[in-house]
Order: sequence, then structure tokens, then C-alpha cells
Amino acid sequence: MGCRPFAACTVDGAPARLWSCDTPWDWAGLLVHLSRNDHRELSVRMLANAFVDIPRHEQPRVVLEWVQENVRYEPDDPPARLRAWLAAMQAGKPGDPFERFSGPGRTIGRGAGDCDDSSRVVRAVLRCLGHNARLVFIGDRNGPHHVTAAIPTPSGQWFWLDASLPARAGEHPNRAKERLDGLH
Repeated sequence: MGCRPFAACTVDGAPARLWSCDTPWDWAGLLVHLSRNDHRELSVRMLANAFVDIPRHEQPRVVLEWVQENVRYEPDDPPARLRAWLAAMQAGKPGDPFERFSGPGRTIGRGAGDCDDSSRVVRAVLRCLGHNARLVFIGDRNGPHHVTAAIPTPSGQWFWLDASLPARAGEHPNRAKERLDGLH
């Protein structure tokens, strides 16, 4: 089990690597692996500098709010060129999920991303500021269906920081979704 590079290609003019993973949870492991040095990106360090004078206990909330305001949610969809190439390679079938893992710098620059992209930005900026932020996956035995950033608390709980929806700092993503669905 695990993930292996499938092919190198170009997506939207940027070099990319296609991966093949055995299980959906292996994809989660790949995301963690790819994000291990996100906090070292220059764009992340520059953004973190904007938050250094904010009291430490307020930084997670302020970083979350900045990402929510500046990175709009946009689901992954393969570009037509890549979709045609994948079809020619007989890799996957129409309707199969497509996942593009973008680093924080690319996500900040685009101003858009899905849950893994916005979570990587929150996590990276907070790690740059010295917080023990993590990526936390929500799912079941069939695989993850959501990823968010969170900080473990001394009591063993999680302080949730979900930037892909208008969740409040500390609010579990499922509770935020329930609250937001109730508003409609």
C-alpha cells in the first residue's frame, strides 16, 4: 500500500507530478508528506510576519480569518488538457475524483483552493509563528472526506481552524456545516 509517482506533466503552466495511491487514506498520507516543509516557503514566512505583533493566543483566529477572507473555496477540477491526457493514458474514468495538492504559495497567489489547500496555508503560517498546527482528516474507513487545520490543546482536544467554510475559530467543521445549513 502507499503512493507512487505516476507521471510528470504540466498543469496550468506549472510542473506537476501525478501520483497513484492504493487507498483514499494513502492520499491523506501523501498530503502530509508533501506539506512537511510548507512553513519554510518564502510567501508563508512573509505572510506570517504580518501576524507576529498580534498576541499569541489571538494568532490562530486572526490567521484563520485572513485565509477565509483571501482564499475563496474552489473545488479541484482537472484542466481539459490534463483530462484528455488522463483519458488517453486510461488513468481513471470520467467522474473519478481529481485532487490537486497546491502548496501555500500557489494557493495564496491564486487566492483560491479547496479544503486541503486552505488548510495548508493556515497550518503553514501558524507553524511559522511557532504554533503546533496540524492537518486533521475527517472521514471513515472508506477514506477522508475533509481536511482542516487544527491545534492540539493541552486537554487532548483539537482547536479547529477550518478555512474552507465560514467556520468560527475553534468550531468543529461538522458543527459549522450544521450551523450554516440551518441558516438557509
